[in-house]
Amino acid sequence: MTIVETILALALVMLILRLSGFVLAGVTLPGEIEAVIRFVPVATLAALIVTSFSSGGNAAGPRLIALLVGGVAGWRTRKVWVCLVTGLASYGLLAAIGWH
Repeated sequence: MTIVETILALALVMLILRLSGFVLAGVTLPGEIEAVIRFVPVATLAALIVTSFSSGGNAAGPRLIALLVGGVAGWRTRKVWVCLVTGLASYGLLAAIGWH
């Protein structure tokens, strides 16, 4: 398969996935599936964090501090957006002062 064929196949899959949202808009899912879908954002965030730490690099210290700050803020407020904003802000501040 050439690169052009691969890109076209991926574009087709993406189109089908996007259209399925319109087609299935009125469908009621079973409770078990809805319960699983509720955890997709949290699982995605966890996967991004684990990938960030496993990639190595010199920024493990600031990343860990930002993770702890964001984790505590998210735990205290129970809001994912607070976790993201405080974690990103603390990492940005640490990067701004030159700690990499």
